Amino acid sequence: MLETTIRLDLRDLQEALAALTGKLPGAIQAAVRASIESIIRDAVQNRMSAPSPGPFPLLGVVTGAARRSVRSSAGYSATQDRVTGQFGSSLEYVKAHEFGFHGPVAVRAHARRVLRHTALRTGKRLKRPQDTGRSGMVRAHTRIANIRARRMFLESLRAEIPRIEPRIRRALEILISSKRLPLAGELGLG
Repeated sequence: MLETTIRLDLRDLQEALAALTGKLPGAIQAAVRASIESIIRDAVQNRMSAPSPGPFPLLGVVTGAARRSVRSSAGYSATQDRVTGQFGSSLEYVKAHEFGFHGPVAVRAHARRVLRHTALRTGKRLKRPQDTGRSGMVRAHTRIANIRARRMFLESLRAEIPRIEPRIRRALEILISSKRLPLAGELGLG
């Protein structure tokens, strides 16, 4: 009969587990950071740039200011029971496009080009309005804006949810195998 004895020093195992437990929030924080970076990338590249067949229309690009304004908050926090991170834009109109808006908006006084919509001699309507070369002034006024919700960030977050748990698993694998905190770039996973 073959007999084998395995001796395990539980103090060493407890110390190793205690060291890993102290690093768990940092590992999960790296996974959260990678997920937030992925959400921002998806929102800016796929949901704020070009039209898509999805249920929510996209913002589109005029100046690119909205895309440049999207940032993750500087502070990610990790405690023993919670890891948080935030992202968003500081521009008010991005918030209006994300959640929708209906209400009064102040319009400043401005100059507007005067366009000609009908041909003078024939009376027929022109296919394209033509610039007359003149401009007129528009007084300051209030108008009612109705912007429907486009949900750029919410849709990106929904697309990211299935990838968060695999990221956390990968972060824990790196922590256990190399005894170091993972970098957000190591947790890309798509």
